[in-house]
Amino acid sequence: MNQSKQTIISKNEKQLRSYIFEGVSVSIFGDSTTEQTSLAKKICLEERGIYLDLQLVKSEGEFKEYLAQELEIKSDFKWFRLKKIITNKKLLFLDKFENILSLNSCERNSLLGVLRALQQNKTFQFVISSQKSLDNLIPLEKSLTSVFYNVLIPLKFDRS
Repeated sequence: MNQSKQTIISKNEKQLRSYIFEGVSVSIFGDSTTEQTSLAKKICLEERGIYLDLQLVKSEGEFKEYLAQELEIKSDFKWFRLKKIITNKKLLFLDKFENILSLNSCERNSLLGVLRALQQNKTFQFVISSQKSLDNLIPLEKSLTSVFYNVLIPLKFDRS
């Protein structure tokens, strides 16, 4: 890895780890050269977090199966009992968040409803990543009812 890339990761990583340490949920965004995915996987390994690539999710059911697989639990769990089931993995990293918005409206709304409930119940500390900020992903008129409105701290990942 060249030195400038290492510097980028170190600066972005330091900022993100600071928020994670404080227990703050974060929305990171930046173009694909900012190494969000690599950093997400690294932090999840070190912090016993859960990394989910949302490119692989096409429905609430798939999200539930994917999450259950990562938690090493049966996928027939009830959402409202999840907080009691999990004990050691509280950091949930949702990579490529913008992919949720490309789902059909029924699947998107269902999955966003699940994420809203998980956030409100403080089941997980969220870190979501996307190429654009949430303000740019979710139209302004819908942002006030967004899953993460006024909950996630925006953190722009820089290349330099």
